[in-house]
Amino acid sequence: MSGGVLPSLAALNAQLRGWLIMILATSLCTPEAGAATPAEVTTANQDSVVFIESTAPGPDGNPVTETGTGFIVSRRGYVLTANHLLSANQSAKLVGHIKSRFAQAIPVQRLTIPGCCDLALLSLPSGLGPFKPVTLGNPDSLKVGDPVITLGFALDTDLSATAGILGAQGGNTDGLWRITNPVTWGDSGSPVFDSKGRVVGLVKGGVAGAAGVNFIIPLNFACGLLLAANVPCLPPTGGQQGVAPIALSDGRLVMPWPLSEITSAELRLRNIDDYADVYVNGTHVINQAVYGQILQFSQFTSLLKVGENEIRVVIKNGQYGGCGAALDVHVNGEAIQGLQRAWTVPIENAFIGGLCVDDSILFMIE
Repeated sequence: MSGGVLPSLAALNAQLRGWLIMILATSLCTPEAGAATPAEVTTANQDSVVFIESTAPGPDGNPVTETGTGFIVSRRGYVLTANHLLSANQSAKLVGHIKSRFAQAIPVQRLTIPGCCDLALLSLPSGLGPFKPVTLGNPDSLKVGDPVITLGFALDTDLSATAGILGAQGGNTDGLWRITNPVTWGDSGSPVFDSKGRVVGLVKGGVAGAAGVNFIIPLNFACGLLLAANVPCLPPTGGQQGVAPIALSDGRLVMPWPLSEITSAELRLRNIDDYADVYVNGTHVINQAVYGQILQFSQFTSLLKVGENEIRVVIKNGQYGGCGAALDVHVNGEAIQGLQRAWTVPIENAFIGGLCVDDSILFMIE
């Protein structure tokens, strides 16, 4: 052995601790293989994020403007955001700017669909569409420590992304999740993306005086609101037994089976008020279903095709007020929650003998 002094045990321990710290830091900071970067998420979704301004008279009568973020969830132009951004004053002026706060101002309409958990759905003018929706994911696929990215309009800045991790799931009375991403004024309503660039929630906000304590609303809290507006939404993992998962691609539903593996397909129409017709890819499969009936049509497997498919529901009012129906779709014996729909038109909006609903449900089959 060459000359020299052997390091002491304490020195070796210190050196080992240094190596361990470097290894742990490297492993924690190394992004997941194939994970989307903030730059990639921004590029892929910037045309789907909306800067929102809500202006209403303040206590002194002068206009007060609240700003925040929302994101497009439908090609028809529905925008999901945080309800606390919107003034309780129904006459408040709502304006949206897609992609940049300096983009063209677009009038936005507040939908009167009741939502929970500080959620609201807005509508962009349909004449400006079709719009580019984000890709919706399933928040129940996340675990604590997974990377997440937010995309929003913080303070007076333009669209920007932040990176962090999911810090906690639940653990509070509101069921909110915590993230480590920096969140500030203007970020409320921002979409929260997983490592594959799918939206799994939206920013609720932070806690005053508690830096780094920021909360998000998991996307499955919004499923009831989205489905009421006929926007597809994934059910939570481990939810209703027998409900098959369904993927989302470019805002459209994709069946979990290719056409060659679909052996049965069935429609179930219920809560009919007053008359309903159903078409599958243009073929009239339920004709003039009437009030009180529960109808099933189980022979439309042969009508399905590779590519885009359409289930069209037409509901008409009869002699009395009110109008609506509910539809379930079962494929290979499984109820497909992403294709469930329910329509209810209040009496004041249902014209006697008139058309109440003419809606299409689109989905893809590979």
